[in-house]
Amino acid sequence: RAEGEQATSRSAVIPDTGVYLLLLSNCGDFEQATMTGTVVVKNPHGFLPGNEYAKLPFFLYLSLAYVVLGLVWFAWSVRWWTELFAIQHCIAVVIVLGLIESTCSYALYKDWNAEGERGLFLFGCSILFAVAKRIFSYMLVLVASLGWGVTKPHLERSTILKIEAICFVYIVLDSIKEFVRAFRHSHAVPEVWWGLAVLPVSLLNWGIFYWTFVALHDLMGILEEERQTAKLELFRRLRRVLAVSFATACLPMVYQIVERNRDHGLGNWATAWIAVDGVPHILFFGVLAVMMYLWKPNA
Repeated sequence: RAEGEQATSRSAVIPDTGVYLLLLSNCGDFEQATMTGTVVVKNPHGFLPGNEYAKLPFFLYLSLAYVVLGLVWFAWSVRWWTELFAIQHCIAVVIVLGLIESTCSYALYKDWNAEGERGLFLFGCSILFAVAKRIFSYMLVLVASLGWGVTKPHLERSTILKIEAICFVYIVLDSIKEFVRAFRHSHAVPEVWWGLAVLPVSLLNWGIFYWTFVALHDLMGILEEERQTAKLELFRRLRRVLAVSFATACLPMVYQIVERNRDHGLGNWATAWIAVDGVPHILFFGVLAVMMYLWKPNA
């Protein structure tokens, strides 16, 4: 609007579901102007963008699934309370972190859908517990593969320092990646910055997986020499589960690259969340359930 004129409000009804672009153009020669305003888009279901809405029921069902896992693990733990060891307590912590993360994510999307803005407190909580869940579970598998509670009661001090350093670096880098991912579209984050946020975390993940598989190989060699067949079979199963989960986790990454290069990611906007959020959460939940089965308390 020109100086002295009143601000105007315009509205339009969008008849069809799809991806829409809002374009502003100056058709004259006037250049000394500043335009300000707010764009509000409301769907029949609320304020959540169409590409985010499916996450609302997803995180609700995921929260309920974690409640079921927690009840099962609690029942096992109560029955064999005197037989529990450190790794089984750590599994309980992972279940709690997963439940809190999925609950915070559900509350975030529900509030966003009702209020029209992403609540920063719930957003921060969902990222905090997501990062904590990931790094804690990775380190749980790593220390188990290093023989903690299996062939050695304690890990070496140097190993503990390495693990602590990895945890610190991972929490910082993964938090940055999650913030950039959440605001990359609304704040038009350049692709190069998105790549710089993702690459360090990806390399760190590869490093953790490599260390885990090397430690698993060494541990299984020790168990085979000591003829501990029961424990050896347990870690063989764990290695198979990790190998399958790692291969499965690579598929969504390949899918995202192919889709993005094909039509800039616009053609699959309604289902893109499955590869980005759905598959990783379901995969993590499945691996956790398998680990619960492998390390379930018993006599």
